[in-house]
Amino acid sequence: MRSKSELIDISKSFDTDCRFFSFYEFAVKYISNLKVKGITETDVFFSTIKKLGDNPNIKANFSAFGKQSKNSSEIIKPWCMMILGRRADVSDLDMDELHFVMGYCSRLAKIAEIK
Repeated sequence: MRSKSELIDISKSFDTDCRFFSFYEFAVKYISNLKVKGITETDVFFSTIKKLGDNPNIKANFSAFGKQSKNSSEIIKPWCMMILGRRADVSDLDMDELHFVMGYCSRLAKIAEIK
């Protein structure tokens, strides 16, 4: 189990540009739903991110991220690739820790949005 300060440091290493706020919000809600269902394997989260990144032009996929147009695929794919690229860095995190990291990333992106 990682300490909160370690999880915060991991969060700060992600790209938390303001344009990614809704993506992190999606991640937080999705992980929450997985936890409610009793799913503890983070692989489920990462496989979903891969599917979304592989099919960013499907309306249901960009809508899941809170985006309204197909032009959103230009930002969906890079975010998904970034998350998948960081998978090795967070592979030892459990679902609660991953939830914390995505939540903190969301907060950092929101702060960047406000600035």
